[in-house]
Amino acid sequence: MLLARFQYSLLAAALMLSGLVASAHGQTSSGSRITASQILPKDTYLFLNITSAEDLKSQAVQSAIGQMIADPAMDNFRNGIVGAVGSQVAEGAANVQAALGMTVEELLAIPTGELTIAFSKAPPNRMGLVLYMDYGDHEAQVKSLLEKALPALQNSPVLEAADVEHDGTTITMFKNTSESAQATPLAKEFGWFLKDSRMVVSNSSALLKLALDNWDGSSEKTFAKNESWTYILEKTESKPGSGIATVYFDPIGLFTQLVQTGSLGEAGLQAGMAISVFPMLGLNQLKGLGGTIELNPEGYESSQQLMIFAEQPPTMLMQMFQLSDVEKTPPSWVKENVTAWTATHWKVEEAYKTVEMMVDMFQGPGSLARMIDEAAERDPGIHVKEDIIDQLDGRLQFVSAAGSSSNLAEANDILIAVGCKDTAKMTQLLTTIAATPGFPGTERDINGTRVYELELGAGAGKVVLTAANNMLLIGIGGGQLEMAIRDTSDVRPLSETPAFQAVAKHFPENARLVGFSRPSESVRSMYDMLRKGDVAENFPGMDEVLSVVDFTTLPEFDKVAKYLTPGGAYWVSDENGIILKAYSLEVSE
Repeated sequence: MLLARFQYSLLAAALMLSGLVASAHGQTSSGSRITASQILPKDTYLFLNITSAEDLKSQAVQSAIGQMIADPAMDNFRNGIVGAVGSQVAEGAANVQAALGMTVEELLAIPTGELTIAFSKAPPNRMGLVLYMDYGDHEAQVKSLLEKALPALQNSPVLEAADVEHDGTTITMFKNTSESAQATPLAKEFGWFLKDSRMVVSNSSALLKLALDNWDGSSEKTFAKNESWTYILEKTESKPGSGIATVYFDPIGLFTQLVQTGSLGEAGLQAGMAISVFPMLGLNQLKGLGGTIELNPEGYESSQQLMIFAEQPPTMLMQMFQLSDVEKTPPSWVKENVTAWTATHWKVEEAYKTVEMMVDMFQGPGSLARMIDEAAERDPGIHVKEDIIDQLDGRLQFVSAAGSSSNLAEANDILIAVGCKDTAKMTQLLTTIAATPGFPGTERDINGTRVYELELGAGAGKVVLTAANNMLLIGIGGGQLEMAIRDTSDVRPLSETPAFQAVAKHFPENARLVGFSRPSESVRSMYDMLRKGDVAENFPGMDEVLSVVDFTTLPEFDKVAKYLTPGGAYWVSDENGIILKAYSLEVSE
């Protein structure tokens, strides 16, 4: 799926680049215009917002991927795609123009300012989806599209026109009288209005009317005054208004309101029972999650910040995922050939106590301990608490590196390193498991350390297990696992590389999780396979794409590698939750 997304995204980006460049010139942002958050009701549970469509177009061209597609080194590949599918694209564009009366370029130019999708509640008890779109000076085009759609809607046997006037604005409404629409209020109506170069569409007349009531942005009961959202926005913006896109989601609030407003129809009764369990599991502490995406911010190619906002201190399920400060420098066995490294420190004992408390709450005091003791009396005689949980020290590391350059199934070499207190005890645990009748693995020795290999079958590689250097090591492929065991000095540690040091300088002192990635090396193997034309067995199901796209015209990877810059990520604690930041470094010549 990732591969297909990459290929089709590259194709679409190559075809659209010239259009984006053309539409990016001469456009300006919406400035001090009243925003959708100032119009939406305070009870908004999902908010997906692009702050400015024209800025997004402009920044996409300036981004690393935009620069890579426009690089002269890509000319042959880009021109080949255009030549191969140009006639089909032209035919599709002609069909669009015939149906809508405007070109694809004119259609794509309609969104000029803010774009927003939200799920909100209007008093007293109506839920609905709302779409806001700024169309600038393209009102004639918007009205033309609506005029073409109206006859089909008006002639539908299950739709009834129900236009209303509200605060001097006509709201075009249709009521759905079909039998299926009666199952939920969410399907009973839909409509829209145009005002001040903005189109608002919703499946709730109550939300459309409320939007007009809040149109001047002065109400104190709008989403802009939502305490959870304003806190998240304050914590995740590098400076006010810096995000090209923002997002907010309150899953518990949305689910609860869908049930309480009857929006789920017959399924609402069972869903209502789930709501009563939320406090018992601590899920009601989750007040929302959201953040911002910034393109080309100072010092970065891109930056994304996400906050999980929750009541403190965490309880029940929320307590299972507590982290403590992590060591921000990778150990010496993590070498310069890795494509990604992530480390964190999990509070294992707290997590276990939480699980024990929850099981005992439902099954009775001492239930989990009793179940574990009883299981330990059966073969292979492993006591989950004493032999596994008590041996873990909380350190978790994830490492990946490039694997085979000729087999996509083995293109990644992955290692999971779980810190343990006593290597000998963890080795004994693995020995006990391996001695179980029917164990599918084989044994071998690496530098005096016993490892167990399990073939995944169907050419999918192997899983390798061992305990060494106070770590339980789980490898897919095995190369990085062997590197961790040997820890030889003839390969430079990742921590000494300029790429890691450039990323790590952004890690804060109190980080609970840190990560490093080198996307250029992550995709090199796949890129080289495509460029060599070695695709038949590695990319099954791609016959249609390969019949029109000649990947052998791609430039040498080193020509474009500079656009795939190293990146990093970290988590930090906040008094009201956690904040995750992920970023890519600027492109350097």
